[in-house]
Amino acid sequence: MNAFGSDPVPPSGPTPAAGPASVSGPAPGPSARTRHIPGIGYWTAKAAFLHPHRTALVTNEGRLSYQELEEGVAAAAALLRARGVGPGDRFGILMWNDPRFLDLLFAAGRVGAVAVPLNWRLAAPELVFQVEDAGLVLLFVGPEQAELGDEVVRATGCRAIRVPEGYDRAAAALGLGEAQSAERAHRRSEAGPPRRPPAGPPPSHVRTPR
Repeated sequence: MNAFGSDPVPPSGPTPAAGPASVSGPAPGPSARTRHIPGIGYWTAKAAFLHPHRTALVTNEGRLSYQELEEGVAAAAALLRARGVGPGDRFGILMWNDPRFLDLLFAAGRVGAVAVPLNWRLAAPELVFQVEDAGLVLLFVGPEQAELGDEVVRATGCRAIRVPEGYDRAAAALGLGEAQSAERAHRRSEAGPPRRPPAGPPPSHVRTPR
C-alpha cells in the first residue's frame, strides 16, 4: 500500500520476461578459444618478410637486419628440436645480453617451449634452486658464466649447451639451409596432409551461358 492507503496501480502493458542481459555480437565458441594463432615465435618471420633489410638490432659487433635476426631464430628453433625440446618444455638461458639470447627467446615461442632467463648475478646455490624448481631440461651457458654454469650442472644434472661452442650464431647462419628445411618440414607436419580439391570440372572449364 502507498502513503494514501490504496494499493499501487500496476504499470500498463505486458511485464517483460526476466532473463540474462543481452550482449551484442555472437558469443565466442570453443573453436575461437582453441584456435592456434602464431605468437612471438613468428614475429621475426613476419618482420623479415615485410622489411628484411631494416635494422633490427645494434650490437657491439655491428647491426643485424630483420632477415639476419630471423635466420638466427630459425637456426635456434632447429637446434632446440634437435635436442628434444618441444611444446611445454622449459630451458634456461644463463648469459649476458647477446643476439643469441633473442634467438633463443623467439625460438622458444616457435617450438612451443618456455625460455627461462636466469640471473647471472646470483650464486650457484640460488641458481640450482631455480633450475630444479622450474624443471629445466636444457641450459644455455654463456662464456662469461662458464664456471658458474658448471657448478649448476654438477649439482642438478641438467643438460647444458656452451655458447658459442654448442651454439655459434655465425655457424648457425651458415647452416641456415638445413635449419629452414627442418622448419618447413615441421610446419607441414603441423598442417597435416594437403586438402584435396572438390570434385568437378576445374574452374577453367566452367562456362557461363550467353
